[in-house]
Amino acid sequence: MRDEIDARDLGFFDSRGIRIDAGGNAVLTFCTYRGTPYLFKRFTQEHRAQVDEHALLRLIRWRAGLAPDERAGLDAVAAWPRYLVRLGARVDGVLVPPAPPGFFAMSRSHLRTPRGLTELDGAAPGSPAPSGTIAVLGHLITVVRDLHERGVVVNDLQPDNVLCAPEPPSPGVYLVDCDSMVSGRHWGQVAAPAAPDLMNEVQPTAQHPTIATDLHKLMWTVVRVLLEEPTQVGLGPSDRALLAAAVPPDSAGLLIHLLGSPGDAVAWDRLARQWSAVTAPVTARPMLPAAPAVPYRRRSWLPADYAYQPDPCPPVLPARLRHENRLDALRAALRPPRPRRSY
Repeated sequence: MRDEIDARDLGFFDSRGIRIDAGGNAVLTFCTYRGTPYLFKRFTQEHRAQVDEHALLRLIRWRAGLAPDERAGLDAVAAWPRYLVRLGARVDGVLVPPAPPGFFAMSRSHLRTPRGLTELDGAAPGSPAPSGTIAVLGHLITVVRDLHERGVVVNDLQPDNVLCAPEPPSPGVYLVDCDSMVSGRHWGQVAAPAAPDLMNEVQPTAQHPTIATDLHKLMWTVVRVLLEEPTQVGLGPSDRALLAAAVPPDSAGLLIHLLGSPGDAVAWDRLARQWSAVTAPVTARPMLPAAPAVPYRRRSWLPADYAYQPDPCPPVLPARLRHENRLDALRAALRPPRPRRSY
């Protein structure tokens, strides 16, 4: 199987109606390769300089070497890189599959954007979180623990690297930024570990990420989603009480235990079984039409590797905050902005 391709063999197009923001180490552009749509994750110059291309190729080939049913299962939950892309002799980035339509939501500007965990509704103080949120978090724990069983450390585990589909019939998650995953058993480490500043405050970046560091990040991911506080870095008695009230009663004690012992993998497995069994209510929501693919017509005076991405749209107030309680809405709107979603 060919796993290295030339950037000049890609066909770029404008995917009108869809917006995916750039990440910290790459810019994403819609393209096709041999008639199949992909996202070209083009590395920044700084990130490109530290990428171990041999480890990256081993990461790509690991997926290709799985049994067909295992590979299909991985593809359903992760945007695993398919090809290493070169521009001449240098590594330029990777091709990754776009997320399925269920992992996108319509914005107020009428653009479909990836739905990250930070878009989930958390729990109102003293009230349970929506069952769809609990079910999604249960699936996230299951996916992370399954990767651990295969000898894979997610590494850059944080809410904005997890897309979610909270709607029935099958609430689920889709992991992105998979080229940052680490495996001492299979491919090693593609680049130096990195994490957002907010995650570094609660789990400093380890030189050699492990399952234990993953589980600590998983705990803070769950906490931030349930409390709907993406900047949460500490837990007091009131926070613990809110978290206990946010989850099903039979799992509250287990969650409180994990707040103090996030490295307890057996407890995470139990919590995953309980939360994955939660049924999300059926809600009527219109299906979003797929945006037409418009061929990208390159100007002759632009360099061959040029790709355009518009500036970010201004932030808007989430729909769930537009209610009659103006004071609560104002307080929510004044929270620090959420980090951008990235692949």
